[in-house]
Amino acid sequence: MRVRTAFIGLTVVATVLAVAGCAESSNSESTMTDTSAEEIVEAPTSDEPLVDEAEIDEPAAEESADSVIQEPETELPLSSMDDCEEWAALLDGRTCPDDGTASTSEPLVAEVFAASDVDPSITAAIEDSLELATDAWGLYWPVEYWVLGIDPDAGVALVSEFCERRDSRGDWDYDECMERESGDEQHSLIWYQQMGAKEAAEGEKYGEAGRLGKADWGIHFFATSLPSGLAGMMGEPGAQNVKGVLHEYWHGVQHSFITTLDRDLRRELMGPVWFVEGSAEFMAQYATAQFIEQGTMPDVPDGDYAFTFENQMLNRARHDAEELAGRCAGRTLASVVDYSDECSDMSYGLGAWGVAYLVSQTSPDILLTEFHPVVQSLGFEEAFAQTFGKSIDEFDAEFMEFFTTTSESEKLAILPAP
Repeated sequence: MRVRTAFIGLTVVATVLAVAGCAESSNSESTMTDTSAEEIVEAPTSDEPLVDEAEIDEPAAEESADSVIQEPETELPLSSMDDCEEWAALLDGRTCPDDGTASTSEPLVAEVFAASDVDPSITAAIEDSLELATDAWGLYWPVEYWVLGIDPDAGVALVSEFCERRDSRGDWDYDECMERESGDEQHSLIWYQQMGAKEAAEGEKYGEAGRLGKADWGIHFFATSLPSGLAGMMGEPGAQNVKGVLHEYWHGVQHSFITTLDRDLRRELMGPVWFVEGSAEFMAQYATAQFIEQGTMPDVPDGDYAFTFENQMLNRARHDAEELAGRCAGRTLASVVDYSDECSDMSYGLGAWGVAYLVSQTSPDILLTEFHPVVQSLGFEEAFAQTFGKSIDEFDAEFMEFFTTTSESEKLAILPAP
């Protein structure tokens, strides 16, 4: 069974982004992918290393009268006419006006595709989570979110649907797609089914989710194994999986401000892994807490423990304090640059605290309204310095002093109220 849903999020800052991007001549474009590591997993090109955000771009998503909410003309953030023409060639219905922005009367849509063994309540929770995310942060590119269950045959059927979609849109030959996505390569679509099945069979955490691309297809492509909390497994709160959807979607937001299709340039503009993952984790934790506080959380299982912003962040702090005292002794946050770093797992927790520290001196909205709109035109380091008023080295020294010398209550005091 295929579940397909499409909706339009409130593009809160779409016009601001487009104006900011076009006002200055640009450098570059998007990046890679997010995967389970989120965790950038790049578009599933078989010869690409799987790092953080994978990108695969494709034409605008299909529509149906009863499943697509129409939105008026929407602009993509672009920085030059060359970028506009490149995007216009990729995305159906787009044109290039004189101001260098790509506009379309076609709707931006977010679609969820689920394997036949995935309970409809899980699909509904993911749909609701995506809608909350797009309302809060904007919807800039079409979104495809693919949800694998635990049954192998249902997984292969969903992979076949994915590959038929890619082939029909001219993104990828069906046979080549099936060879990769139903094979044993990490972050293939069937790999997500296998991780979910392993988790269900062994009762241990193996679940994975990621943004897998894809700028050259013109979409944000996400995949996930069966979310254990939403499935009522292992005592995990469903809110934990809502946070996971938001984390992945924030990677999509990050990529939406970068228009280049040059993967190396996209990676450079995304910044070091501590910032990519730390900001995604902080923004997801904070947004989940806001939705709980506002009473807008999707209807999800409670699990065996309460999901709170403070507990989530404290658990991260305690874990990474142990890492800094052990195998990652002598390291600092800014030294965690690549996913290949043996201490890269600190980019999620320590990185989230680093971003919390930055926004405590500015605003939780600053990434969306000030940093990302200029990262392509200025480059990552200059955009960071302009936005936060300090270089990365200055921030690193200041933050590490804070993190290593303050009590837990002092740390919690810098977190914004949901």
